[in-house]
Amino acid sequence: MKRKIEGIITALITPFTEKGDIDEEVLQELVEFQVKSGIHGLYPCGTVGEGPTMSIEQRKRVAEIVVDQVKARIPVIVHIGAINTTMTVELAKHAEKVGADALGCVTPYYFALDDDAMIEHYRRVAEAVRIPIFVYNIPHRTNINITPNLMGKLAKLPNIIGIKDSSRDFTQLCEYIEKLGKGFTVICGTDALMIPALFMGAKGSISAISNAFPELFVDAYDAYKKKNYEKAVALQFKIIATRRALAKPTIAPLKEALKMRGFRAGTVKNPLRPMTEKEIIELRNSLIELGLIKP
Repeated sequence: MKRKIEGIITALITPFTEKGDIDEEVLQELVEFQVKSGIHGLYPCGTVGEGPTMSIEQRKRVAEIVVDQVKARIPVIVHIGAINTTMTVELAKHAEKVGADALGCVTPYYFALDDDAMIEHYRRVAEAVRIPIFVYNIPHRTNINITPNLMGKLAKLPNIIGIKDSSRDFTQLCEYIEKLGKGFTVICGTDALMIPALFMGAKGSISAISNAFPELFVDAYDAYKKKNYEKAVALQFKIIATRRALAKPTIAPLKEALKMRGFRAGTVKNPLRPMTEKEIIELRNSLIELGLIKP
């Protein structure tokens, strides 16, 4: 791997127009905001990026825009996971071609695949590219859980170097770290567990909330790295409270929070829905109370 994948990596939102098109100019602005805020990496086209709702051409275009706008200042991990292997391989090859530093690959969703099918899927993806791959585990969305035992088998495949774990199972995350060793990179994918995961040996966190409040996460990570654990814990509690405020409806509150901070963020793509005026007022009041935006 050319550069380390560690620290705070934002699971970047995708700004859409009312017609469901990518707002390319706004996406460029959001990338700049993230880079200038001190974020350590970007993860476009994932769950928060609404990757599953996009066409394959839209996903490719987002990858192109993000890699081009970043200009190699921080690593870009492009999420390429899809419901079938052929599409996943196509997206993987494209991301490598346009200059992604690494790939994130969620388990194929909907179908209940056994371990043999999972190994074959990841083998075909891993052999299609030369850049590092992170398995993305989010069982409450995919119907598949990557157990530590299965991850041990997948880690033997070429290019698979780590896992983004969004299972919300802290014991399982710790088992990845313990069983797979220091050469394997575990990234926490649950904002509420970021600081505990770092204490146990995770290398970083792929965050949704850092779209709107990157400074909060960079400060928490820096406090941890400087061994200011009291501050790191206090900020983790603030992150948990912020997560509650941004919880519903799916993804739209992140975009509204960015707008409250003075940024353009577009809207969500169908079938997701935007927030109601009542929900926006409630969100604004919660963020003011948390000291994250001004009255």
